[in-house]
Amino acid sequence: MTMTSASKTLKNDFYSGKISLRTDSEPPHAWFASFELQGAANAGTLTLLSPLGTTLGTLRWDQAQALLQTGADVQRFDNFEAALSSLTGASLAPQALFSWLLGQNYQQDGWELDLSQFSNNRILARRTAPLPAAQLSLVLAP
Repeated sequence: MTMTSASKTLKNDFYSGKISLRTDSEPPHAWFASFELQGAANAGTLTLLSPLGTTLGTLRWDQAQALLQTGADVQRFDNFEAALSSLTGASLAPQALFSWLLGQNYQQDGWELDLSQFSNNRILARRTAPLPAAQLSLVLAP
């Protein structure tokens, strides 16, 4: 996949904000980042940024593959879910992520969604299976 081919399939959907993920592993693991997400479930780009604005990783995907770039290293994956799992330790379908960002209660196996604060630009999801449990929090930029 090239940036040119990916950009041809992108919709104009753009989201940004803060993301945090906590896993109840042994030892527990947590990370926080800013994010920029453009595209749709079938093709897009997700960039994770440190609090200082440094790019932590960029995930580009289409229906054929996903490319994860961290620094100079580029890894190829079969799909968005596999790449996101490698990057964050939690698997999530792109359809779920984009639906949640629209405030839709998309059912993702093993995840419980809380949209009670969606009007305040906040989304909370808890993964109960597979273990370890995880909590994903998104705060969308206004």
